[in-house]
Amino acid sequence: MKVIGRISCLSLMMLASVAYTYAQIDPDPDGLGLYFDQGATVVSSTVAEGTESVTAYLILTNPSVGGSLVHWSASVSAVCGGSGNAMVTGLPTEGFNLALNMPGSDHWVFEVSVAPETPFPATTITVLAVITIWPNRYDIPINLCVAPGSEFGGYGADSGGAEFQPSSGSWEMPAATINGQAPVEVIPSSWGRVKSVFR
Repeated sequence: MKVIGRISCLSLMMLASVAYTYAQIDPDPDGLGLYFDQGATVVSSTVAEGTESVTAYLILTNPSVGGSLVHWSASVSAVCGGSGNAMVTGLPTEGFNLALNMPGSDHWVFEVSVAPETPFPATTITVLAVITIWPNRYDIPINLCVAPGSEFGGYGADSGGAEFQPSSGSWEMPAATINGQAPVEVIPSSWGRVKSVFR
């Protein structure tokens, strides 16, 4: 009985140290986003003081062209919205990273460019890279930004390519957050279009 009580207490402590905010999978095509789960739904995480690292996933959702991923590039940084309180490293799930991870003044930006030797199957949810965030501070939000690289994501050797679209946050705003408010998707629009929603 004591052993079960200790295990339950330990489980509760582990749950209390990390909390998540969930969202729905982005239905739009060719989404590129950063998530704390492999199902592309968790965009915010709360971690306790002293947490060594946090794992996140750079994910492609709903590719518009069937087939396989033949090349892609992107970057993930912790300098979005003025924060620079974490290092960011990572590894692509397929192929070798052809870009360099260069240390900055107070952060590392994960930059990746991948052209796998064999085409990488792209499904509704495709994990492109596993990202590790190393917090330096816990008292202020760590805002994480995602940006597409100079290359477009190409799906299938004979199917041309498609341009990545932001699926969590936007290119100019946080895609995911640690110890802060969950980001929301931002869609550019005109004032007339906004007004038409309320007619």
